[in-house]
Amino acid sequence: MKTAMRLLDENDRVIQKGSNCVAYNEEKGIYFDGTVIGYKDDFVLVEDMEKNVFSIEEYNIKIEFDLWKLEEEEGLKRIEITQGKNGYPSGLQDALIGFDNIEHAQLIAEKYGLNVRKFHQKEGWLLWEDMGQCFNDIEVTSEMYGDNYNLFHKMEEEDFFSLEIDELINQFDNFADLEQFIENKKEIWEEIEVMEDDEVVITSYGSYSETVKDNSMIWSHDTHTYVIGVK
Repeated sequence: MKTAMRLLDENDRVIQKGSNCVAYNEEKGIYFDGTVIGYKDDFVLVEDMEKNVFSIEEYNIKIEFDLWKLEEEEGLKRIEITQGKNGYPSGLQDALIGFDNIEHAQLIAEKYGLNVRKFHQKEGWLLWEDMGQCFNDIEVTSEMYGDNYNLFHKMEEEDFFSLEIDELINQFDNFADLEQFIENKKEIWEEIEVMEDDEVVITSYGSYSETVKDNSMIWSHDTHTYVIGVK
């Protein structure tokens, strides 16, 4: 027998006892409004408005869920998800973002029978695409930015000198290039010095680029944004 946490409706939302839903009865060929009252073997037991109980396959159930109300109650933000490619509108669904951390998202997902998922949006798109189920927040790495990017965690000044200056300073044969090198490294160090312990400094081609959280629920780069939410 399947458990409640493994039962997903046609929109991949968790089917829970007590959830209101629209169900399709294949035997009668009709849709009806009902309430999930239990589970039996591979079926969901759905009670209709007249207290009749039907055994329905999970893929023939659509959980009715008011994300608009949840958005307001939990202080989150609603976005629209498309099943189409390249942001093309198709099979639109709602999702919620704006979580403080992955634990916050998991708490809301468990509380309301939703799933934690990662979403992607390209600059210019009105809609988001679903990247699939997500179990951790976004850990920022230099590889996510691409070639010629580096990432620095919090460190001591002497460690920064050893890593970024001592072995490189002898490569210069004129003052102009050396001064530019020192200026860039000084700016990077100043940003490392003031950043928080949970942040990282990103550099591009040896120059300071930005400071971001090392683990985050949202990350953007080069016209692409990735965010963790629930659906």
